[in-house]
Amino acid sequence: EGDLIVKTGVVGASGVITFGPSPTGLTDNDGIIGVATENLALNDFGRITTFGVVHGINTTGSSVGETWVNGDILYYNPSVAGGLTKTIPTAPNAKVQVCAVVYADATMGSLFVRPSCGGALGQFEGDVNISGQTGGQVLTWNSSLLRWENKNVSGGTF
Repeated sequence: EGDLIVKTGVVGASGVITFGPSPTGLTDNDGIIGVATENLALNDFGRITTFGVVHGINTTGSSVGETWVNGDILYYNPSVAGGLTKTIPTAPNAKVQVCAVVYADATMGSLFVRPSCGGALGQFEGDVNISGQTGGQVLTWNSSLLRWENKNVSGGTF
């Protein structure tokens, strides 16, 4: 209960999705689902909160060596399986804002869960148009098309 959960697969054509604690070093955020709402045994069925409040858990940050307070925003923790952190992950780790600490407490804490995934540059931003990227390119603003584009640098010009 309280672990960050990812989709791990499916069970044939049964319609059953399998889940597990988030792994360390995750670079793709597509599988992040939410926070476990109850303790689950391996291969058990259970509930995961994808939007809403999880109550009655440790929300002090002590499990990951941090101190959390009410209002802290928590992210996927690339160093702790199933963990959360108040430190924004750095590339190439997945940057997923998972929840906010509603009440910081060792036993009766609560989190408001609403995963918000960042993506690769240009994946979600409406004003970024990137194609055929190669090393050494820069982003430039195209004022006639009102968008950012990747360009090669040649002799100090783009």
